[in-house]
Amino acid sequence: MTRLDRYLFRTVFLTGLATLGILAALGVIFLFLDEVGKIGERYSFGMALGFVFLSLPAYLYDFFPLATLIGALMGLGTLASHSELIVMRAAGLSMARLARPVLLAGLALAAVGLILGEGLGPLGQAEARAMRAQAMEEALSFQTRSGLWLRDEDRFVNARQVTVGGVLLDVSVYAFAPDGALEWAVRAERAQRDGDGWRLYGVRRTTPAGESLHMEQVNEERWSALVPPRMLDVAVVHPQHMAVPDLLTYARHLSRNGLDNTPYLLALWVKLFVPLGVIAMLVIALPFAFSSQRAANAGQRLFIGIVLGIVFLTLSRIINYLGPVYGLAPFLSAALPPALFLLLGLVALKRQA
Repeated sequence: MTRLDRYLFRTVFLTGLATLGILAALGVIFLFLDEVGKIGERYSFGMALGFVFLSLPAYLYDFFPLATLIGALMGLGTLASHSELIVMRAAGLSMARLARPVLLAGLALAAVGLILGEGLGPLGQAEARAMRAQAMEEALSFQTRSGLWLRDEDRFVNARQVTVGGVLLDVSVYAFAPDGALEWAVRAERAQRDGDGWRLYGVRRTTPAGESLHMEQVNEERWSALVPPRMLDVAVVHPQHMAVPDLLTYARHLSRNGLDNTPYLLALWVKLFVPLGVIAMLVIALPFAFSSQRAANAGQRLFIGIVLGIVFLTLSRIINYLGPVYGLAPFLSAALPPALFLLLGLVALKRQA
């Protein structure tokens, strides 16, 4: 990498990180405003603030292409306004040659996004949900490794996984007598709402009988009560905030059980296409930077970046939500927005060449 390449790389990378920092500050404000209404005797100001900072990496990952676009427009626009890009072109460097370090900076920014989306994001979300759930619900505990734990008088309910739609996977229920002795235990492959009650599938019941255990197994069983719906709202795992391996595991598990796994497959493909979205935003930014020259100020570049970023995010959300409704495969729903913007950017870049 030449000195010029390093200069362009550093400019785009640092302005991208600076933009991400500004979005992070705005995210803290809006997330905290959303948590203010939940502050009470058990859920303190400090807990709400901790929840915000733990949740922030996952939300930042959703806006990573926008941060990349604004950062690239600001960084490259500054070079254009100082006539540095003009000098580079006059020296015989082609658009493709100048685009190379910019795209490398995009890959570096995508790596930062990967750390947020696959490392800090899911971990922070899990810790944040566990902290808030335990603070706001006395009978509820949510631990990352063992799943959801609920106490209902003399019964303890454990669900290893809680999916979108309130389906519980790998469910265990333990009932105890007043003296602490185990009365019975039930293990079910899954449980889902059935009207006002619950229906359990793949049920195995164990009952102590003196010094032995009596075991029976049924395909399905209906219960009048299992887990209050309001607690499922606290414990549900949102697909967009899960890591790729977890999404893949959930999708396969739901498919094996004949359940709809579309939300998890869609979230999986959206995460996999985030790097493409980052590259698409950089390709979109390049034509604007080279055509801006001296006349374009920072305010104009920022406005262009925000508008294009909002259009990209809005289009992505619309296609992601409406695609499955109209039978569009999750792969296509996730791939279409970044692919479309990448194509538009390449066409605009070719015209500038």
